[in-house]
Amino acid sequence: MQISSSTTSEPYPDSDSARVIWLSRRLLEFAEEQRDALLRGTLQQVNWLTSRMDSLMRELRELSSRARLSESEVAALKTLAAEFERVRTESERVLGELPEQQDSMQVALLEAQHQCGLGNTCQRLGRYHDAVAHYLAALAIWPEYFDAHNNLGNALHALHRSDDAVEHFRQAIAINPDCAEAHSNLGNALRSLNDIDQALEHYRLALKIRPDYPEAHNNLGNAFFSLHRYDEAMACYHEALRLNPGYALALNNLGTALQELNRFDEALAHHQEALRLDPSHWPAHQGLALLYVQRGRTDLAKKHGQIGFRQRIDGYPYRGTRRAVRALLLQSALGGNVITDDWLDDRVFQKTKITVDFCEPDFELPPHDLVINGIGEADRCEQALRDAAAVVARITAPVINPPSRVLESGRIANALRLGQLPGVVTPRIVLRSREWLARPGTAEALREGGFSWPLLLRSPGFHTGEHFAKVDRPDELEACVAALPGDALFAIEYRDTCAPDGMFRKYRVMTIGGQLYPLHVAVSAHWKVHYFSADMADSAAHRTEDAAFLEGMADVLGKQVMSSLAAIRDVLGLDYGGIDFGIDHRGRVVVFEANATMIVPPPAADERWAYRRAAVERINAAVRRMLLSHAGVADWQAA
Repeated sequence: MQISSSTTSEPYPDSDSARVIWLSRRLLEFAEEQRDALLRGTLQQVNWLTSRMDSLMRELRELSSRARLSESEVAALKTLAAEFERVRTESERVLGELPEQQDSMQVALLEAQHQCGLGNTCQRLGRYHDAVAHYLAALAIWPEYFDAHNNLGNALHALHRSDDAVEHFRQAIAINPDCAEAHSNLGNALRSLNDIDQALEHYRLALKIRPDYPEAHNNLGNAFFSLHRYDEAMACYHEALRLNPGYALALNNLGTALQELNRFDEALAHHQEALRLDPSHWPAHQGLALLYVQRGRTDLAKKHGQIGFRQRIDGYPYRGTRRAVRALLLQSALGGNVITDDWLDDRVFQKTKITVDFCEPDFELPPHDLVINGIGEADRCEQALRDAAAVVARITAPVINPPSRVLESGRIANALRLGQLPGVVTPRIVLRSREWLARPGTAEALREGGFSWPLLLRSPGFHTGEHFAKVDRPDELEACVAALPGDALFAIEYRDTCAPDGMFRKYRVMTIGGQLYPLHVAVSAHWKVHYFSADMADSAAHRTEDAAFLEGMADVLGKQVMSSLAAIRDVLGLDYGGIDFGIDHRGRVVVFEANATMIVPPPAADERWAYRRAAVERINAAVRRMLLSHAGVADWQAA
């Protein structure tokens, strides 16, 4: 049943004292609605309003403990309290005149609350399956019980059933659209499904409702972190800490963001402070383990890693009706992992994720039919790939993207081996320490090494154009080096791929199961081309060019380029990977990047991107076929 309630257009105030008055008015409105619902005999609405009022009362008690009210605010609050008591007295009188309905309603309400309380206890103990059962029992009695929907969403999210969690968070928000916690929880579930845009929307809604909500600021920071927007992420973590200086999770997240920028000393201080505040805070142990890995302190990395990554093997639920295809997914705690969430349908695959970095060499492997090496970043995750290779050496099942092949796909290794192929050009690339790049005579040393101006500088381990700069003249080198994070930087030869029309084009072609699939061509007036920062959304002509590429890649690129791409595919030897490239004035393929980390983002809902949907689905279908073929399952539907 859809229940409507009165809402106020008055915005949520900024000060605690004004919020106390605002919440008191809302509470009075709901009390009046509850009285009217009793008069009509609509008991389900009475229960729903009771839940809303309980939520408001909890928030009101929390605010009242710290708010400093003026004399006029105290007087207004007394008036509202008196009116609230009058309305509650009327409600109790009506209840007294409806004894049978009162008894049945109270019994049902108490049983639903009892089941929800049992669910909460189970959830605190980590017994999430039991918690789900109790919340469902509560909802069977009281289908519009806000707390049961919201808490059930949290339990489902903990069980990696984020799609189901989203459904219950949405139902909770339909019941109480003004609950900041439910919006923030929904954002978390959406983020785990890689729907970052929707997650951002709900985090912002949570903060519009409750600007002083430190958890929502922290979660918003996590969404920006997922997008590699580290400055914005850190601003959110700082705001969470301003509101709650003892917030260990935000401290640790701030340390992790600093770590991504290779600001290791600052990161170390934040991780250590998080542990000082909460010695059992396992995410801080994770952060310290990864920091020490990057700093070469393997003894300390192992010490913290064994605490922080105790759950190195993480099983996911299976919801199919036939025998599952049991898949092991190898990942690195350092990141640089392939996004595989859309690959492994839980009605076909039973997934077990293994974080290889801190596993003992002889740990027991779960039963499996297929192994997917999800570690795709060779420059960032060299040791993790070697750890994954040791795991794979113990396995007889089919392996997707063997770690040994991924290890060969770093930027320097690719430049050397792919540059030897006919019709292929790779930029000269070297890795140099920050000290080497900052010393006198560096410009001349680079020139003697075969570089000319302009050249490119890039921090290792970053993608999507992040921490990637063009240096036009020798006198710009020092400032550019200072602006980029990392102890070492790639110096990359600049290869001009500007076409006669003055535009730069970057093509992405996926290689899946030995076949090539077009994903996009991005067109931009800027040398640093990335699809979502290119001039695509505002140019129908560019989208038309993209559509032509997706529907007729071979015709657009021509025989020579297609032959070169096939040769690159064969040298890579990956079951899943991608090739980013341009075409120079001589018609040669200029390889920007070729590895397993390439993502296939779904097109946005905007109809401007409708033409891309078929191409993306072709790629996703090819991935499914490839996985099932390796697992020995002939038909996706028959699995």
